[in-house]
Amino acid sequence: MTHWAQAALLWNLVESQDINATRTLQQFIQDAPWDYASDASTFLTTVSGYTFNFVAQQVTQPNVSFVAVGQPTAAQLSRVGPTASSALDRMYSYAQGGSFLRRVFSSSHDTIAASTQHQKALKLYWTRVLQQKLADLPTFITALSVSPVLLPFDATLSQQPQSIFGLLASSPSDFPPPLGCYPGLKSSQVDQVNTIESNVFGLPPLPNATQFDASCFPNRPIYGVLDVLRLRLPFADPRSGVPRQAAVLKRDVAPRVILHSGALLSPLPGPSNMTDISMQLTDPRQYGTLGQWNHVILQYLSSIPDNNVAIALVSYVLSSASLEVGPPSNSSVLFQSLPMIPIIEVAVFGSVISSDVSFAVSSFTTSSGTLFFGSAQGTALRNWAIKSRGGSIAWAESVLSPLIVRDSTFSDVIFEDTWDAVALALQDNVQNVGLVNVTNSFDVNQKFTPS
Repeated sequence: MTHWAQAALLWNLVESQDINATRTLQQFIQDAPWDYASDASTFLTTVSGYTFNFVAQQVTQPNVSFVAVGQPTAAQLSRVGPTASSALDRMYSYAQGGSFLRRVFSSSHDTIAASTQHQKALKLYWTRVLQQKLADLPTFITALSVSPVLLPFDATLSQQPQSIFGLLASSPSDFPPPLGCYPGLKSSQVDQVNTIESNVFGLPPLPNATQFDASCFPNRPIYGVLDVLRLRLPFADPRSGVPRQAAVLKRDVAPRVILHSGALLSPLPGPSNMTDISMQLTDPRQYGTLGQWNHVILQYLSSIPDNNVAIALVSYVLSSASLEVGPPSNSSVLFQSLPMIPIIEVAVFGSVISSDVSFAVSSFTTSSGTLFFGSAQGTALRNWAIKSRGGSIAWAESVLSPLIVRDSTFSDVIFEDTWDAVALALQDNVQNVGLVNVTNSFDVNQKFTPS
């Protein structure tokens, strides 16, 4: 027991970097009646968000309810069935204090644990490494928390069984579909999804789907990204097959969002940079919520290899708290350093229906450079986003475009004439019709706007 107590003390000090909390734990250890260990309750204490049980040699976090902590609206709660609710309760428990049962603290010290434990560590990193004012940290966290949530999908997928084009054409009420409900996933992709969803979220193995089945949707998370830099598209990755469309969620959905630093599953079923998933990436303590995520923010900032870039990101996010900002300008450090800035990946639990979506975003082109604008797949996207759900699409040339074209009606003569001309050219395989024709038309007619 003595060795375990020493390990517990050292672990909490290294993880939390909180001297006062560690002293409190040390004092408890010194005052405990070690010669009379029959009453287990006298060997329990809570420090840094964890309950230390010195008799059982366990560290746990009391279970919390996502309803009590996240306080979703009645409408949002209605989207969450028993499976999703159980997963959210599990992840809220980990996010608030973490929960693990180990007889020894054998995990590496760079493993991110829970939000409560890392409050002090984040403050120290903020002030000592990034040289920021401590008073600005709450503003930064709040501004980061209201960044748009984008749920990517590849609207160009038209081959069965993974036909997003076909799914869009049916004007679905639940969209986009969860990755775990995609039919025809490769075995390596199935393994990746099961590894995360089983170890992190506590979900059963994926169903063997042969087609999209809406009954699967409420029970599996939908992966996406937190758009910290207000990028126009979900990913800066230019590779073929990486989604270039996304649904942008309303803020009411926030209580159902679980997140972590780094892209694991959000680019799938397109190409992913992940080959092997390490044990660290399957540790639920690395995941947070939009209300409990000091540990995720610390991991996010500290994983940027250049402190000057991290400081520039902090300045950008702080400015977004009071201004309506677009992507970083082409003269900024962030513009030049985009590849080194990690993605904050989200997982949204429960059904995502039309009323949860604020608007859609799309590139004018596919990842291969051909026009998506004017295509049959593009028409399906417009029908879903505008006609079926009464929303809009923000069309962009690139992920860092300063301006977009807002598409919200089928009665805009300039837009419709441009769309019809491009659609006809694509249908007739007319050569030399490309992006420049579209952008010139919209530029001349002053259709570009910052938002």
